[in-house]
Amino acid sequence: MLVLLWSCTSDPMPNAYGTVPKVTTQAASNISYTSVTVNISIDSQNSNEIGLLYSTNSSPNNRNSQKVEVSYYSSGLVTLTGLNYGTKYYYRGYATNRIDTVYGEIKDFTTTTATTPIISSTTAPSSITQTSAYSGGTITSDGGFSIIAKGVCWSTTTSPTVANNKTSNGSGANSYSSSISGLSHGTTYYVRAYATNSIGTSYGNQVSFATNPATIPVISSTTTASSITQTTAISGGSISSDGGASVTIRGVCWSSATSTPTIADSKTSDGNGIGTFSSNLTGLQASTTYYYRAYATNSAGTSYGTTRSFLTNSITTPTISSTTNASSITQTAAVSGGTISIDGGSTVTARGICWSSSTSSPTTSLSTKTTDGLGTGTFTSTLTGLTASTRYYVRAYATNSIGTAYGSYISFTTSALTTPTLSSTTAATSITTNSAISGGNITNDGGVAVTARGVCWSSTTTSPTTSLTTKTSDGTGSGIFSSSIIGLTSKRTYYVRSYATNSIGTTYGTVVSFITN
Repeated sequence: MLVLLWSCTSDPMPNAYGTVPKVTTQAASNISYTSVTVNISIDSQNSNEIGLLYSTNSSPNNRNSQKVEVSYYSSGLVTLTGLNYGTKYYYRGYATNRIDTVYGEIKDFTTTTATTPIISSTTAPSSITQTSAYSGGTITSDGGFSIIAKGVCWSTTTSPTVANNKTSNGSGANSYSSSISGLSHGTTYYVRAYATNSIGTSYGNQVSFATNPATIPVISSTTTASSITQTTAISGGSISSDGGASVTIRGVCWSSATSTPTIADSKTSDGNGIGTFSSNLTGLQASTTYYYRAYATNSAGTSYGTTRSFLTNSITTPTISSTTNASSITQTAAVSGGTISIDGGSTVTARGICWSSSTSSPTTSLSTKTTDGLGTGTFTSTLTGLTASTRYYVRAYATNSIGTAYGSYISFTTSALTTPTLSSTTAATSITTNSAISGGNITNDGGVAVTARGVCWSSTTTSPTTSLTTKTSDGTGSGIFSSSIIGLTSKRTYYVRSYATNSIGTTYGTVVSFITN
């Protein structure tokens, strides 16, 4: 009975091997989401193993618990890691020697519950323009898990989320700044800082701001006019800012009546947007002072650049860039022309070429001239009534309200007079015992009128001429003619050729032959 009572005591009696250890389990400290520190105390130096058992089971033991050994014997701090957040754990120390294993009191702790990140504030917006602003936030806790995204989100409605527009400012729990862009002018926006971990996304307090209203564009300069003529000029401008709203039209406006022209006056339209542009001013009057300035229009209105002025050129006679070299030259005709590049500020009312064989500076006072339309550009003229073998001087002319201008002169010599040109002698037809029909084609009179034409023939020579009495006389001039050959002898070979005579001489066509029936 005494033996039985002794064996049931909580403090075993010493024996030959010493006493059993006494284990004290102390309260946990440094509790976090996934770790904790516990302390166990052992009052015996005779333990050959001490450690800690822990489990979510309320009675941790070797079968249902995790065991952590401590590397020293009397007492030790044990840090447990890899725990689940928001979970209650039970633990107790243990010590083992050759007598027995003794366990300490069971204690418990609960790991910190993980949450979405904690944002202490959303930064008040600053550096606000028509289209941008700055905000940010301060993250005081990552909620137990690393922050994987943070920034600000915004919307024109309250309580914006990351499903709306947002910035991305990396990771980590700290303060950060965000640049908000792509906004509309004169608009109220609501902004919240956000931070995301593996649990979810949390938001800071909501702040709001209004973007600046749009203003009219800023024009830094009006381009000085250049390439000024009687009726045109080139200017332009440079737009340095659109005022927060897109420039929808830009250009230059001008007037000769006021020093402050507006888009209600004459103007160009040269695209949209900011930057430098060029404008062509047209429809101007010669010898006139014009005031001009660049303009740009957006939804807020129209702004103007500095006003400048220029004087258009005075009206002058036209400018003729060239007289065309003569071509298609014959004894009595040729082709020339010219190119008028500038009308001098007044419409060209007459143009053509004038020519002379006696002076290298022919003028329109001569009757030897052409009239070939009006306006600028290239034209072609045909010179007629010329004399063969004669040198002519030619120059283009153009007339406007100021006067007549002339191009440089060119010269050419007409072709010399020649005998006529016969292209062929017509093959004999309608052949009988004593007659036949032939003829010819005079393609060029040689520069002087054909006074006689026909055919000549012979049965004794292959080259008959007009010196023979056997010939026809078939009128005058160029072209095709037909001849009746009579007084022939039957069964005889005849040689025939056409002829044409002018003041230079007589030309013969090819020889054809035939045999009378």
